[in-house]
Amino acid sequence: VDDDYKEIKVQSVATQIWQNIYEHRNACTASQHSTASLTVQARVRKMLDFIEHHYAEKIQLADIAAAVNISKNEALSCFREGIGISPIDYLIRFRLSKAREMLMTPGKSITDIALSVGFEHLGYFDRMFRKNYNITPNNFRRSNNNAL
Repeated sequence: VDDDYKEIKVQSVATQIWQNIYEHRNACTASQHSTASLTVQARVRKMLDFIEHHYAEKIQLADIAAAVNISKNEALSCFREGIGISPIDYLIRFRLSKAREMLMTPGKSITDIALSVGFEHLGYFDRMFRKNYNITPNNFRRSNNNAL
């Protein structure tokens, strides 16, 4: 009789476990999603760190992905999920923000600034600056130097 009771007790506990799993299935799924989100966030942070430390160098998507040991497609996916733009778009915007800071102080030529933040071609730098800030680098520098 004692063995029968043990068997019933084990079945009862197993049933309670399955009932708890069923009742909390949504929380388990959300937890898995949170873990995935944390992974994406960690990857994006590492890629951002890489960009912020190497922005002046010639960087390609493969370099950014390699900094986190993931594929180029996974890097694109993480960036889009994490911050809504591609790694290259972020790189360009970061370079432009650094150039904008440098343009506020006299000294370096616009060409030197463009090269020092990683733009290889002045024409491309000029187009991207105008696209992002609605003003040419030269006019931006002039307007800020007049304000000083």
